[in-house]
Amino acid sequence: MELFRRGWQEQQQEASFCDDEHPHTIGGIGEELVRIYMRRAAPPIQPAAIEPRTMRGVLASVSIQAQFDILDEDGMIIAINTVQNAPSSIDPMHRFELTTCSRLAYGACGVVRSDTLVTSENPKCVSHVSEINEADIQLTNALYPVAQAAMRRGYYMPNRGSIHCSRHLCPHWRRCEQDFGGLVEA
Repeated sequence: MELFRRGWQEQQQEASFCDDEHPHTIGGIGEELVRIYMRRAAPPIQPAAIEPRTMRGVLASVSIQAQFDILDEDGMIIAINTVQNAPSSIDPMHRFELTTCSRLAYGACGVVRSDTLVTSENPKCVSHVSEINEADIQLTNALYPVAQAAMRRGYYMPNRGSIHCSRHLCPHWRRCEQDFGGLVEA
């Protein structure tokens, strides 16, 4: 808990908060989620690597960078994320990220786990385990070249379905709404 508190103090100084966000409240929720994770999900994990440096590799002729939270001794990639509502499965874009990590990480076995910390009235940790399959690999092989070609032409498309697309997680949300229209969720 002390590591979280120190980290939170450092992050607050560099973070920008929305008008409806209160750092003290967010810190309290964060402490509770860390407590839940350390009691329920963390004990059986035997880590081989924790937040390693950015991995680099080539997928479908495209240079890729990725990072994950934990690689356990059996080669399972474990990602930890936070949401407001409990998911019933691994979100497709999150699965895409996990597939990328699984393909790039030395020692990865093709099994991934998403540990989701839910910030609802009753905070909890929800875990989903899945095996990366040929369809997942096909998707990364298809989308990375398409994204690279678009970026080379100077075209960046918003991904409002991403788990990272929100006013609280993306500092560019105002510009995204201005350039593309629509609303970025709170």
